[in-house]
Order: sequence, then C-alpha cells, then structure tokens
Amino acid sequence: MNEEDKSTTDSISLKEVRLNSCNLNIQREKLDKSLRLELALSVDLQTENLPGFSVFLNVQIKLVNEANDIAMELFVRNEGLFELHGDKSEFFRSFCYINAPALIYPYIRETVFSLTGKAGIQPINLPPFNFVAFGKEKMDSESIESKLMG
Repeated sequence: MNEEDKSTTDSISLKEVRLNSCNLNIQREKLDKSLRLELALSVDLQTENLPGFSVFLNVQIKLVNEANDIAMELFVRNEGLFELHGDKSEFFRSFCYINAPALIYPYIRETVFSLTGKAGIQPINLPPFNFVAFGKEKMDSESIESKLMG
C-alpha cells in the first residue's frame, strides 16, 4: 500500500457522546438583570486503550452580578467515545484537542440551555467557541511543558 492509499484509510469515528457529570448551584438572591457570563473549558484525554479512546470536554459556567457575586455556577463534563482506524499520527493529537471538543460542544450547549431553563432562570445559550485557537494553545502549552520536563 503506498503512502497516498494509506492516508485515506486512517480515520476516526465517533461512537457516542454522553454526559458524565453535571453540577448546578444557583444563588437566587444574587440573580439580577445584569449578569456577566464567564466560560472556561478544558479537555482531558483517555487514550491508553487504542483503538478506542475518550475525549472529555469540561465546561465551567458562571453568572456573575454587578457586585462580582456568583449568582449561578454550572459544571458540565461530557465524554466523546471515539475509535481510531489506522495509525496514530500528528492528526490524532490535533483531533483530540480541536475536532473532538468541537463535536462534543453542541451536546453541552443543549444540556446547559435545557437545564438552566428547567431551573427557572433565563435559559443560557452558550456562544460559539473557537476550538482551533483553543486546541493550538493547548498543544503549544503541552509542547513547552514536555520540553521543560524532558
């Protein structure tokens, strides 16, 4: 098999996306008309059992009032289960930090919207997110850490 044929057989398939953890805390007395949304994302990988692997997208959401009090805090952790078909390459790393989180994020957006609406507050529709910049930053910081530790 030549290199051109090989590259077309390497792929990754999504098997399932599932909710792993969700924690909502609302301080109703701190809710007011002007709340600021704070959003933090992180990614964890579980790649020891290739060809199957998991990518965990963790999203921390805070609604903060004008007095800088946290009115609502929500943590959601979703797991994407994937399968690698072919060889692990540099594409695999970028997939884990860019493509996989981008595939999982809409599931988290739906969970957040539904849960906040059911909690009796204005439903939160998370904004679009730039996973290319996020993933590149994460991969760059890992490269720096490995050089410092190596």
